[in-house]
Amino acid sequence: MAQIAVVEDNDAMRAQLCGFIAQYAQESGHQLDVTAFSDGAQLVEPYRPGFDIIFLDIEMPTLGGMPTAERIRRQDPDVVLVFVTNMAQYAIRGYEVDALDFVLKPVSYYQFSTKLERALQRIQRRRGGQVALQVSGGCSCWIPTTSFIWKRGTAFCTTTRPRIPGRCAAVC
Repeated sequence: MAQIAVVEDNDAMRAQLCGFIAQYAQESGHQLDVTAFSDGAQLVEPYRPGFDIIFLDIEMPTLGGMPTAERIRRQDPDVVLVFVTNMAQYAIRGYEVDALDFVLKPVSYYQFSTKLERALQRIQRRRGGQVALQVSGGCSCWIPTTSFIWKRGTAFCTTTRPRIPGRCAAVC
């Protein structure tokens, strides 16, 4: 399960981003746990590493996105940062704190879901590999190696993935 933080001072935007994450989780079958914050200060005072992905607004009243990201990076070099901003020029500064990407406001579901998928792929690579399985119908599905128990050269799948209409899903 991926732990995701959404840090956004605008209530409506924060609710929209959390809703997009819930929609993506339902459509993809990923288990995603979301914690929402209304300001960077809420997240970093004190910051406790444990999030896999943080969606971070750039402009917030108490502690903005860049100072928040800088403080996070001092303690957590592995968390995936994605900035949410209405000013693309600020997105370039994200490279200073090793941000994966940025989402430009106003946010569409398609734009957001592609950034979320990219962030999830990054954390999956950090956690370990994946195995491609050929399933009925000729499609391949990627299953995390953490979903298998390896005994004497034989793999036993320990998880199932729900079938999603219009998508290939392996069921072990």
